[in-house]
Amino acid sequence: MPRARRPSFIAEFAPHTTPADESALDKRLDAARNPYNASLGESLRGST
Repeated sequence: MPRARRPSFIAEFAPHTTPADESALDKRLDAARNPYNASLGESLRGST
């Protein structure tokens, strides 16, 4: 029996940051995103 769908909501709030904080956050997110995407690509390539 399928589960009943319930409405979901996403709220986005802009953080109050300085340009220096934004730059540091962008660098950290890019540093995390690159290895994640590389490993994801490798795993998807290996499964086909």
